[in-house]
Amino acid sequence: MGKELKDKVRESYVLYPLKQKEKARFWMEKFDSEKGWIQWGALYSFSQIDPQFNNIREDQRFKDWVGNGERQLDSIRNEVREYLASEQ
Repeated sequence: MGKELKDKVRESYVLYPLKQKEKARFWMEKFDSEKGWIQWGALYSFSQIDPQFNNIREDQRFKDWVGNGERQLDSIRNEVREYLASEQ
C-alpha cells in the first residue's frame, strides 16, 4: 500500500462535512482492507486526537473502522510480546 492511499484516507475527514460520506467511507474501507493500519499505525493516534477528525469521530462507521484498526494493531503488539518473551 502506498502513501497515496494513506493520503486519501486523511482526505476522508475533509469529505465527510462536504456530504461526500460514501466517498470517504470507500477510502477508509480500502485502507482497512489493504492492512493500512499495520503500515500506517500512526493514523490510529491521529484519528483519536487530531481535531480535523472531530466532524466524523462520532459516526458509527468511523468508530467501527478505528476499532478494527485498534484490534489489528493490538494483534501485532501481542505477537511481538510473545516473540520477545520466547526469546528470553
